[in-house]
Amino acid sequence: MSQSSQLGARVAVVLFLLLGGEACAAAYGCPDLCAKEADCRQDIGAIPSDEDACVAQCETLSAEDPAYAEAVAERAACYLEDSDATCESIVFGFACTVSGE
Repeated sequence: MSQSSQLGARVAVVLFLLLGGEACAAAYGCPDLCAKEADCRQDIGAIPSDEDACVAQCETLSAEDPAYAEAVAERAACYLEDSDATCESIVFGFACTVSGE
């Protein structure tokens, strides 16, 4: 795995850990979340992430933990539906945080 792929995977893990356990059902999932993050990284000129590795890791974690899958769906829905979620806020982890309450 290349250095940029490893960094992208690490960034994905950090973002997913920030999701928390509270979520509601949504029509989005790992491919949507990873695609938006990859697009935003490209748009702002950040180190690119490996979208395929992100999806694979996300889907593995989602299969192991339904609450994680719901949090991914909630965050992806926010990314795609919230007009205030800028690419900068998505890449740096400030957009669409889950309260965990």
